[in-house]
Amino acid sequence: MNKRFMSLLLVLVMVFSLLPFGASAEGTQGVYAVFGEGAYAQPARATYKFVAHGAPYQFNNEKGESTDQQILINGDSLYDVGEPMPNAHETFDGWYVGDQKVEFGTPMTVTANGEVEVVARFTEMQTVTFYADAAGTVVLTVKEVAKNADLAIDGLKAPAAAATSNFAYWTNGTNQYAADGTVQNVTADVELKPVFATGAWLSFSANGGSYNAPQFFENGNVASGTKLPVPTRAGYAFAGWYDESTQVANASGNVTSAISIPADGKTLTAQWTANNNVAYKVAYWQQNANPDENGEFGYSLAEKPVTKYGTAGEDASYDPRTYEGFSLNPTATNNARTTIKGDGTTIRNVYFDRNEYTIRFYHYQSSWSGGSWIEYTNLRITAKYGQNVSDKWPSRISPEYPTSWIIGTEYSSQGTSYATSLATMPLGDQYYYYNNDTKSWTMNENYYLDPIGTGAP
Repeated sequence: MNKRFMSLLLVLVMVFSLLPFGASAEGTQGVYAVFGEGAYAQPARATYKFVAHGAPYQFNNEKGESTDQQILINGDSLYDVGEPMPNAHETFDGWYVGDQKVEFGTPMTVTANGEVEVVARFTEMQTVTFYADAAGTVVLTVKEVAKNADLAIDGLKAPAAAATSNFAYWTNGTNQYAADGTVQNVTADVELKPVFATGAWLSFSANGGSYNAPQFFENGNVASGTKLPVPTRAGYAFAGWYDESTQVANASGNVTSAISIPADGKTLTAQWTANNNVAYKVAYWQQNANPDENGEFGYSLAEKPVTKYGTAGEDASYDPRTYEGFSLNPTATNNARTTIKGDGTTIRNVYFDRNEYTIRFYHYQSSWSGGSWIEYTNLRITAKYGQNVSDKWPSRISPEYPTSWIIGTEYSSQGTSYATSLATMPLGDQYYYYNNDTKSWTMNENYYLDPIGTGAP
């Protein structure tokens, strides 16, 4: 019994003697025990040291302490340490482990203890200075380019100081570079100065067509056969460039006879041939029956706009229309005159106003000679065709007037139709005559005595 107890005690002593304890500056390690042949090893720890320009790069850690390193186990990520200051003619490209750029915040794989160097990588830059003057005294702009790389000039030009000169190219004293050219394999700083040509400017008046920028010609001479721009204009065909009344370039833009440009420049004018089959729309409008809140009578389309065809630049015509109860408004229609645009967007508006009509009410007045029909002038209604006149009906004005009127003619009270109300102004003048039958009538009523509860008549 004692031997077994002693053996067990010896095993326990051996186990606890193998337990490791440790700590680091970045944190505390766990405690690991070894039982038998199996073991739980400490995780691998990698120390990432940051280096810039060959020296340790200092930054503040998460505790605000200055350091040049971060310690990670597998799955941890590096936090951002900022950017080191580049030297002159350098740009910072990022932090690298070998050729792999570091992405801060991305989990890292750590499989072994050790140190990892994180190096700040820089690109050496060269400057290309562009001067605004040929003497090289005024800097126009400075561009940077990586050493041994090419620099695209991207259309940069120096402004000419005189109207009779224009930028020609850039030069470093040896090579020439066009404004749309490239400075190749820049191995050192470069200075480029402008070279200007002497000549005159030829301008273009498109006369309704597309814009064309002025062109500079050395010595002010434009040789025959020179290709000039060809403008465009919707609905028209280009017919050539003219110097006042003389054609100097054909419809293809080719100069047909040499042009001499004076020092103060020359302007050519485009001539055009109109297309005679350009589409446009005609919109017919009818006046609204009732005014808006401002008392104005607006217009609404009478029908779907009609497509017509004509010659660009000429007046847009329209076909006559007739609408019952409407008449053409010549003033509004003439004010809407327009010429046909070549792009097909022209709309010719034609306006029709509602006709005004009058309703007259008459009553019969007896006299020694037999009597006659006399108009109630106070009841006369004048309004536009279709306009709301319901509130002007006589019986709504005063109960002394009948509710029903005989519909007659201008010269006769005889009629078989009757009007008892009116919502809107009808088509044409109306003549209503007092209907005496509506002033009296007879009503018969039958009463039956019903003894309570019997239901007997």
